[in-house]
Amino acid sequence: MIDTRKVTGRRKLKFTTPAEVIVEVERLWALERMGKVQRLGNWSLGTTLNHMAEFIDYAYIGFPPDLNPPPVIKVVLKFCFVQNIAQPLWICDE
Repeated sequence: MIDTRKVTGRRKLKFTTPAEVIVEVERLWALERMGKVQRLGNWSLGTTLNHMAEFIDYAYIGFPPDLNPPPVIKVVLKFCFVQNIAQPLWICDE
């Protein structure tokens, strides 16, 4: 198990359009199929993308009743949603 608190070399990403996100995901998925993705943590690319997609969805449709995230996560996602109501959530960088 990798201690992700000590991981270095993470990439900083900023997307301005949904198309940019799709291009990056497709690029990473192609690299994953070739065995060229280097994990910096414990999750596979698929697990990471699923986690991100679920949390983006939660900001729009609400959290499932059986999921109880920390209050700070709820506040941050709601803030991002309200601030970017006319824009995609992934450009929330306040």
